[in-house]
Amino acid sequence: MPDLRPVVVTGASRRNGLEPVRLLTARGQPVIGIARAEPGLWELLARFIRRDLSGRAAVTTLAQDLAQLRPKG
Repeated sequence: MPDLRPVVVTGASRRNGLEPVRLLTARGQPVIGIARAEPGLWELLARFIRRDLSGRAAVTTLAQDLAQLRPKG
């Protein structure tokens, strides 16, 4: 049985990032996809965040955004 906490996958729109999305979701794992481009398989993602992570500030902002998604308690 998979852990139901979402897994974050960067580069989730294609190539190396898309394959982990396919494998994880096939096991029932929720996935939050992060990418600069729109993903080809929206229906697989629990959530999609469009973000260019090439700068440190963008990574920091993403971490803050993801922290907001965590359940309180």
